[in-house]
Amino acid sequence: MMARKRNLSTVLLPLNLRKLIFLWVVALILVSKIVRRFSFKTKYESSSEEIFASNNGHFYPEPNSDQKICDRRIPFSESIPNVIGSLPMKNKIIVIGHDTMNQVQTNNHINAIFHAVDYSNDIGAYLVIFRNSWAERSLMTLFGESSLIVSLELWGIFLIQDMSELVYRFPHERYQVFLNKSFDMYYYHTSAPLHLKQERRHTILRYLWSHPSRGKNGSQTFRDMCSVAQTVLNPNESYMVIHSRWMTNNGCLGRMGSFAARLKTLRSDQIPYGIELDRKAPCLLSPSYIKNIIRTNNFDGKRIFIITDGKNPGIVQSLKEDKDIGPYVTTIPRSLSWVGGDMMLAVLADLFVGSPISTLAGNVARARVALGFNATTNYLFPRKKESEKVDSWEFFCDDRCLYDPSIMKSYVG
Repeated sequence: MMARKRNLSTVLLPLNLRKLIFLWVVALILVSKIVRRFSFKTKYESSSEEIFASNNGHFYPEPNSDQKICDRRIPFSESIPNVIGSLPMKNKIIVIGHDTMNQVQTNNHINAIFHAVDYSNDIGAYLVIFRNSWAERSLMTLFGESSLIVSLELWGIFLIQDMSELVYRFPHERYQVFLNKSFDMYYYHTSAPLHLKQERRHTILRYLWSHPSRGKNGSQTFRDMCSVAQTVLNPNESYMVIHSRWMTNNGCLGRMGSFAARLKTLRSDQIPYGIELDRKAPCLLSPSYIKNIIRTNNFDGKRIFIITDGKNPGIVQSLKEDKDIGPYVTTIPRSLSWVGGDMMLAVLADLFVGSPISTLAGNVARARVALGFNATTNYLFPRKKESEKVDSWEFFCDDRCLYDPSIMKSYVG
C-alpha cells in the first residue's frame, strides 16, 4: 500500500507544478496589462488630460461643467469629442466636390456632406472632398478652425487639392475610387439603424460646433461664427431664437402643406398615426403661437431674436407690434447678420423655434441636441389643440424625427 501511495504522489507532484506555473503565467499577464494600461493612460493624461472611451474608439477630454462656445456655457454634461483613436483601414474612396452644387444654399451643402459621410460608412470607404469646391467652402465657412483638416482625417474625411493629389495619396492599384454626384449624396439615406445614425452624427456635430470658425485659419480669412452672439448678447443672458423661413411665392405654406399631409398618413414608430401637424404655425409665427411657447416655459421678459430670410417682413412686424412680447422682439442688424453667425446664435439659445421644412432649422435643432440641449427646447412640430378656448399648441417629435428619412424626406440631416 505504501508503494502504491508513493507512486500516486509522484504522479500528483507534476500536476501541482503545472497548476502553479499556470497561475504564475496568469498573474504575469494581468500585471503586464495593468502596467500597459497605466502607461497608456499616463501618456495622454500628462499632455491633455484625456481618457480613452473603449466603446467607440474616441478620445474625450475629462468632463467639464464649464464648457463654453463663443463664451456661452453649453449644457453638455459629458465631454466634447477631441480626436478619434485609430482609423480602420479601407480600400475604397468616395469623392465629392468634383462637380457643382451651386443651386442650393449652405445648409443643403452641409446635409449633402453628412449624407456622403453616411454613404462612406455604409460601404466601408474613406470620403474625399476636393478643395475649392462647394463642400470645402461650406465646411470652412462654418467650421474653419485651425485643427479642422487634421480632425476630419481622423474621421476618415480627407481634403484633397485635385485628381493628381488623389492618385498620389490613394494609388489606384490599392484603392477603388468612386466619383459621386453631389445631388446623389444629398438625396442618399442610410439604411443604418436610427440610433447608430444619431450616434455617428452627434459625435461629429459636437466636435464641429465646438470648434467654429473664428475668422482666420493660417492665410485664409473667414467670418467669425461667434460675431453675432458676442455682439448682441449680454453675459449669461437667457434668450429665444425664432427662425422665419418664408421662401419665395409663399413657399413655406406650400411645402408645409405637403409635409403635413404626408405625416398624417405615415406609419412610424416616432409619431402617432393620423397626427395633425399644424401646417401654418411654423410659417406664420403668429404672436399667439410664440406666446404659447413662452407661457409653457415660463420665459416671460426674455429677449426674442428673429433670424429671417427677409421674404415676409410682416411676420417680424406683427411680433414687434404685440403688446405682450413686442418690447422683447429683436432683429439682427443687416450689417451683422450672416448665415453662420445667425445659426450659432440659434444653436446657443435656450429655446429655438423653426420649421421642419427648413434645412437651416433642422441643422440648428440637431446641433443643439448634440451639444446637450434637451430636444424639447426645439419647437418645430406643432399640433393645434382644437378644444381649447384660446389658441394653444402642443409639440411632438423628438430628436429621432430629425434623423428619420421617412419623416423628413429630403429635409433630413
